[in-house]
Amino acid sequence: MLGPCSRRVEVADDVYVWDEIGIHAFAREPGTPLRGVFVLLKPRSNPDRPPPPYWPRSSFKGRLCVDGSELTPTARITEVNRSKHGQKFSKGYLDTIYSYDLPPPVALYVRLDLTEDSKLESFSMSLTDEANRQEGSP
Repeated sequence: MLGPCSRRVEVADDVYVWDEIGIHAFAREPGTPLRGVFVLLKPRSNPDRPPPPYWPRSSFKGRLCVDGSELTPTARITEVNRSKHGQKFSKGYLDTIYSYDLPPPVALYVRLDLTEDSKLESFSMSLTDEANRQEGSP
């Protein structure tokens, strides 16, 4: 669907990066189904917080919506939650992480990461541990 990836980075998971379109996806091992997708909305500009090696080299230029709410690099979490249908994003274990879980049978973890000025940095969605257990993975 996205065409061949620009590069593959091996970390804890196998990460496939599409640099030109600002997306990466990951699988547990080469040749296994993808477990999640990441969309870079705004590259990091803080030299004290460099991006991980598997981040795309450019940001996503297309239109991305979640439950009717458009995700842009200038949006703030309050705006996203106000215009979003369905479950709202809640603050996570850090002030810059907002997320929610969709229960089985979907079993997804949906997450927004914010910049230091509280604007959207990235969007990601991945299968949860519950989904992994249903498929028989450890």
